[in-house]
Amino acid sequence: RRTGVEHVARLAMLGGAIAFVDGDGTLVVQQAATRPEIALRYGRELMSCDATDAMAATPRAVVGAGPAGAPDAPNALLQTLTVVPEDAPAGGAKAVREGNTLIRTPGVAKAASAARGAWVANDAVRLSASGFLLPALRPGMVLEIQDLPDGIRGGAWLVERVIHRIAPDGAAGTSFEARSAAPPTDLFGALLGAIGGLL
Repeated sequence: RRTGVEHVARLAMLGGAIAFVDGDGTLVVQQAATRPEIALRYGRELMSCDATDAMAATPRAVVGAGPAGAPDAPNALLQTLTVVPEDAPAGGAKAVREGNTLIRTPGVAKAASAARGAWVANDAVRLSASGFLLPALRPGMVLEIQDLPDGIRGGAWLVERVIHRIAPDGAAGTSFEARSAAPPTDLFGALLGAIGGLL
């Protein structure tokens, strides 16, 4: 019952990836860059920066619903009453288990749990900034901001939303929202083959 866009977004999240439509109108699903593509400086291109840092992210564990041990097993598409993997880590009293019937094998469930955990941890560290017009800035880019104000941690930032404004009087500027792009483990390659057939 989900739309095509919702389905792609769900699969991308399971693989620790991002999905977007490029300038040619092509749907792209790829692992986000972990190294900054561009560097901006607070006080030069950027005039304001604000960040939130929710350090205590709730542990996440993604569990599936398939009995198979491999994606190409004869029973890979059969459902089961037990979660996959059966030895999924408890994660502590505050852990949240997220069920997903797309996941059929223990290996994919464990990789999706790691990807989801990394996404939650990075999403807890968010930044909003604005400054002069930066027409090359677009969602999906990873950037570094130099000379950040005290209290805002450094590192790479994944841009999620960008607004470019040009007023009738010629005044122009760019504002954007980003989340931490701390390097995840290499999950996308491991998951791509397993979930790519669901697109």
